[in-house]
Amino acid sequence: MVPGISAPSINKLFYEVLFAATCWPRELRREEKMTVDSPGPVMLEIFHPQQRILTIPARLNSLPATAAETIWVLAGRDDMEFLSSI
Repeated sequence: MVPGISAPSINKLFYEVLFAATCWPRELRREEKMTVDSPGPVMLEIFHPQQRILTIPARLNSLPATAAETIWVLAGRDDMEFLSSI
């Protein structure tokens, strides 16, 4: 079964994922051995998909910066030259 994290908006989902990440990886004892357990795939669900713009105050983000970052990721870029002009 794939674990799921749900929230009404992307902002709340962001914090839920950060909180869930503090629980992983976790050590478990199986058959007298310590093993590390991780969640594997996780399903994320936003109840109100219209609220999908991430506006975390500490991130100092804006809508144009979000659009530029999305284009940067979709273009497969891994340098900051493209984003530095914005």
